[in-house]
Order: sequence, then C-alpha cells, then structure tokens
Amino acid sequence: MIKNYILIAIRNLWKRKLFSLINVIGLSVGIACFFLIAANLMDEFSYDNFHENQDNLYRVALKRIYPDNVVYYAIIPFSLGEAMLNDFPEVENMTRVFKVFQKAVFRYEDKTYEEDKIFFVEPKFFEIFNIPLVEGNATQVFSNPNSLVITRDTALKYFGDEKALGKNISTPQGEFLVSGVCENVPKNSHLEFDFAASLNLLDFNRQPNYVSFSVYTYIVLRDGTDPEGIEDKMPALVEHYAAGPIQASSGISYKEYIAAGNGYDYFLQPIRDIHLRSHLTNEMKPNGNITYVYILIAIALFLIVIACIGLFGLSTYMAEQRTKEVGIRKVLGSTASKIVVLMSKDFAKLVAVAFLIAVPVAYYTMIKWLQSFSFRTSVPLWIFLLAGVVALVVAQFTISFQALKAANSNPADSLRFE
Repeated sequence: MIKNYILIAIRNLWKRKLFSLINVIGLSVGIACFFLIAANLMDEFSYDNFHENQDNLYRVALKRIYPDNVVYYAIIPFSLGEAMLNDFPEVENMTRVFKVFQKAVFRYEDKTYEEDKIFFVEPKFFEIFNIPLVEGNATQVFSNPNSLVITRDTALKYFGDEKALGKNISTPQGEFLVSGVCENVPKNSHLEFDFAASLNLLDFNRQPNYVSFSVYTYIVLRDGTDPEGIEDKMPALVEHYAAGPIQASSGISYKEYIAAGNGYDYFLQPIRDIHLRSHLTNEMKPNGNITYVYILIAIALFLIVIACIGLFGLSTYMAEQRTKEVGIRKVLGSTASKIVVLMSKDFAKLVAVAFLIAVPVAYYTMIKWLQSFSFRTSVPLWIFLLAGVVALVVAQFTISFQALKAANSNPADSLRFE
C-alpha cells in the first residue's frame, strides 16, 4: 500500500513537471531566504549577551541640554563613574574606557601595521566584561605604566607561534611591553579592540573632572536595583560634584546656569540595548537599528504569506486534477480521512523536496555571507529546524484545506462526463 502511494505521488508530480518544478523552485527560494533572514536576526539580537552580569550591566550616557539644542552623548566626564561607585550603594562595580579613533602605526621588528582598535582601560575592564586572559594575570597586567594587553589574534599576527608576554611593541607613544593576551572579543559586541593600554597613561585623568566628556563609563548594579532609581538620583550627584567647576568656569551659580537653559540628564543603557537602540554622539562604532530588524521580520512574514499563496494555488490545481481519482476511491470505499492522508502525503513530498534543495543552497550561501557575522561559519541548527517547522506547518495547513474539500466532494459530481 505504501509503495502504491509513493508511485502515485511520483506519477502525479511527473505528469505536471513544469508546474511542479516552478513551485518547488519558488518554495526553495522562499525557505532559503527565510534561513538568511533568521541568521541575520539572530546575529542582531545576540550582541553583548555573552557577559555573565549582562542583566545588571549598564552604560552611563548623557542627554546634554544646551540653550539652543540637545545632544545625546555616549561619553561622560571621567570622574563621574567613580562618584557613582562611591556615593550609590546600589552600584556594585564600575569601569571606564577611552577609545582612540585615529589610526596609529605599531611596529615589532620588521613588521609594521596601522592599527585603529585601541582602548585605554582599567584592570576591572576584563573582570566586568568577562574577557578572560589566556596569558598574564588580570590583577597585574597594568602594574607597569607602559603595559599592553593584546588579543589572541593580534598576538598571532605580530608574534606568530612565539610567546607574546614580555615582547615590546613600538607605538607613537613609545615602547609598550606586552603584559597580557586576552581572548578575541566576540564580533557580536559593541566593544571591539585589539590593544588595551592602561587608562592611567592619559593626562586628562590627573585631576577630578565632572564636566568635560571623555570616557565610556559602565556600571554593574546590585541584584534587584531599579535603574530608574539611579537615574532619579543623578541630578543631585551632578549638582554636588559639578556645581563648583561650572560656577568657576561660567562665573554664575549652578542654579543660574540651569535656568539659562543648560542641563545634564544622565541615563542608563542596558548593555544588550546598545547595538540596536543606541545612536548617540561618539558611539564606539556604527550600531544596528531596531527599525531595520522589524523590517526584516516583516519581510520574513511576507515570505511565509507568499509561500502560503503559492502552495494554495498548487494544492488547488492538483486537487482539481485529481477529482476523478478521488471519486473512484470513494466509490471503492475509501474514507474521507484516508483521502486526506493520501493527498497530504503527496504535497508533503513536494515540500520535502523543496526543503532539501533549500538547505544546501542556504547553508553554502551563509558560509560566504556570514563571514562578517559573530558566529562566522557556524550556522546554528535551530535556524534550519525553525524553517523546516514553518514550511511544514504552512504546507500542512494549505494541503489539509484542499484535501478536506476534495474528500468531502460528491463522487457523482467527480465522475460525471460531459
């Protein structure tokens, strides 16, 4: 019986070769596009989700109000993060980052490179962001002022198979000693660096500064802390520390300065929201956009609708072509449920063929296309499983509708000859 069903399904598809081929190709393209969109969406939503403390990790950002305009900054004054750590018991930890946006020439022996992924950080940086060191001690990597931490790929580029610790790299700021090698930063992070030097080397941090914007500041809140509560406490903190410097530079009191149309509204950004929902001045790198993500989701849904329409047309056509077969089967005693199962199997085979075509096409397309994504060439299995489930659900819904319609038809109408 099963063999008979398979032969009938093959015969029915072969009788309508062109029609079946068009629909198989169309369905394959739709499924392949679904794969690619799903992979892109997964990459976009995966940014900065590898930190162990991600639920409590925030970047402090600023809405700077000027008398004639408003600017949103990703950087804040150097000393403000330390004040938050000292004055707010809800803040468990804090670290600051300064990024160099200009290119610099680095040399080791006869190797010379232009580098642009350079950070100045504090030792807590490697603790808070869960970027482990594979060489060196995290608490001592900056014990020497001219210490330098490099990533695993950077060590390979400069030193090959040689041990990186203790090597000297020449920079425009002088010789730096490699004191640590850390794991490569995942590509799905807004923090991308190849070199990390000590923040203490920079001159601007010699004196307390609560006014000039210079560093990216990240804080870790204690469990159960409401970030809005921290934001509500920031105006008083700013007035306490910044009122004096502002009055000294402007010649008017802090209240008069605010009344003149100035303001400092600090807010907290969840680390996982930075890539898709943050577009501030001085971002570390161009971020994604949640609007584009929604557009991609809409396109994916549109592809599903198109697949439904195509399958509906195919199932309608094939059901009409098999009315006499259905009539004969019903006359010979076949039940409606058996006819539904038979026709569903035929359509399921067509969907399976389309799926088997789409998988390798999409996979090898991803191998090339996803080089820029965080997971490189590793395509998660769940993407294919999801696409398969979607295809089967869509197909089964459409198929069942037409099969039930055919199964409940009147045999006399099916077998009438004109």
